[in-house]
Amino acid sequence: MNAAFKSQIRTAIEAFVEAGGSAAQVARKAGLNDAYISLIRNGKDSETVKNEHWIKIARALDVRFDSWQTVETQNLRIVTQVLADAKDTSLFMAVSHNAGSGKSLACREFATSNSGQAVYLYRVEHGETNKVDFLRSLAQALGIDTKGRGYLSANRLAEICIDFFVRRLDQAPLLIIDEADKLTDKALRFFISLYNAVEGRMGCVILGTENLKKKIKSGVFHNRNGFDEIDSRFGRRFIRLVGVTKQECRAICAANGIDSNKIADALFEECEPITNSYNMRVLRDLRPLERKIKRELLKEIESSEALIPAGSAQ
Repeated sequence: MNAAFKSQIRTAIEAFVEAGGSAAQVARKAGLNDAYISLIRNGKDSETVKNEHWIKIARALDVRFDSWQTVETQNLRIVTQVLADAKDTSLFMAVSHNAGSGKSLACREFATSNSGQAVYLYRVEHGETNKVDFLRSLAQALGIDTKGRGYLSANRLAEICIDFFVRRLDQAPLLIIDEADKLTDKALRFFISLYNAVEGRMGCVILGTENLKKKIKSGVFHNRNGFDEIDSRFGRRFIRLVGVTKQECRAICAANGIDSNKIADALFEECEPITNSYNMRVLRDLRPLERKIKRELLKEIESSEALIPAGSAQ
């Protein structure tokens, strides 16, 4: 039974009691002896309270566990280090790797842990890929009030956004653009103007799938307007990640309630690992693994519930 699930059930018991109920009522609703609830509330449940008891309480209090416990993988560490380096040394950097590799999670965690440190995270949405929509949405995300200014062209919006960062250069700001591969050519050219205005005084990291690198390198190859400059501003380098190793898969499984290495290894193989450029067998995408772990947890719960006669007391 997942430790986080147990914690959620404990919280639900306390909430029920604080709302005017009682521990005895919880026991009756779950069809259990009062002693089980007492053990759980006092943190003495490790030996006596079995999975089926936890499940009966969860069912009685309508607790539905759907959170996900993250693990610090090498992918997460790489992206975090890129963001930190860009912030500390005022660099423009790019990360281009497949979907589901943990880029967005690393960005969110970095932005949260550096709250108040002039770190600005913006995630491009599908409907905001052209330059005007992108810059309007970016301005809004930065907290810039554009109301009452009438029609704002793409160039004027770019000036407003750049001015926002110029006025904060003493804080060495960092702009993080997640899913940048969705941006149009014109939207990507915004970063030329931004770099020219803040070179060496603020950092910027753009992240996307493999298409981000393909789009920019193809633009350079075909001599499309601005693409050689974009490539140059980001150091002509696109950082790739590693993938999720079998050991990391085991750690992710354990953090989410699957303690069996045998099951974890089976899930790793089910997710069709590849051999990366470092000759390591890894998973490219975390999402299938997450789905398979949740499937295993659901099977465990259903199996435990099948052993409990409806309305039975213990």
